[in-house]
Amino acid sequence: LVVLVLPVLALPLAVPADAAPATPAPTNAASGVTALRILVLDDEASIRDFLARILLRNGYEPIAAIDGASALEIVRRDPPRAILCDHRMAGMTGIAFHEAVAAIDPGLARRFAFMSGDVLNGELHDFAVTRGIVLLAKPFDIESVGRTVAQIAT
Repeated sequence: LVVLVLPVLALPLAVPADAAPATPAPTNAASGVTALRILVLDDEASIRDFLARILLRNGYEPIAAIDGASALEIVRRDPPRAILCDHRMAGMTGIAFHEAVAAIDPGLARRFAFMSGDVLNGELHDFAVTRGIVLLAKPFDIESVGRTVAQIAT
């Protein structure tokens, strides 16, 4: 009988600024380079968790947010390098979130991808095309997420 014990990995969550511990950003041990922070905004926990695992595997630091308000607080407090944003969420649409981000940081608004199961939606497609926003079709796989993040994080 072989027993394999694996450590539990705690993922960063969106928390109020006064509750967030002061911890250094992860670094790549081989190069000493700080990992790029990627904000993941999705109201479905399983999607946030899946994306966080992919991002960690690819050397990024995932920052998870469950709603637009907490994601905007992160953007104001400590902007990430790029954003993966669900298009349809309760409380605030992805388009409304993008417009709020653009008002805070126009450069960050260009390092943005919408995730949607409805990428053929005319309103979403036109909005994304006119602003140069990447569309990531749900369901997605590990490779398409990796390509998308590499594209928007540069």
